[in-house]
Amino acid sequence: MLIDTHLHLVDRSRLSYPWLAQAPALNADWSYEDYAQTAARLGITGALHMEVDVDPADIAGETAWIGEIMDTDNTLMRGAISSARPEDAGFDAFLDALDLTVVKGVRRVLHVMPDDLSRSETFRANVRKLGEQGPAIRYMCTRPPTRHRDRTCRCLRQHRICPRPLRRA
Repeated sequence: MLIDTHLHLVDRSRLSYPWLAQAPALNADWSYEDYAQTAARLGITGALHMEVDVDPADIAGETAWIGEIMDTDNTLMRGAISSARPEDAGFDAFLDALDLTVVKGVRRVLHVMPDDLSRSETFRANVRKLGEQGPAIRYMCTRPPTRHRDRTCRCLRQHRICPRPLRRA
């Protein structure tokens, strides 16, 4: 069994990816169908979709899209790591709305964000709530600079920050 734990898919007709305008080499659609053909040749038997930092208004749509792919016959898709915004006051509603049949973890990209983001009490309190969701939810961030990692780990207490996605599907 070979599981791809960091699959990015992009559909610019369906979702908005504001950051792609500054990344011309990546500013293209990356379809599940193309991925599945390549994965079959490589012997990949399953995949987790890693969020692609869509516009915050599209986070639920990205998860729904991955859920649709999971519902297709012979799919490789095993779940999604959803984008999250623990700095937002509406984080409780976000957690309550997560479809845990699709979402296996959440991630907040920090390496391109200001330091103050992870210093706020709202951010820290909301990250602590992830542990209350049970073992299905883990918080992840993308290789944050040490300044973010140290502050965020303090607010996580028993939880952990993973510089890479979970290894189990």
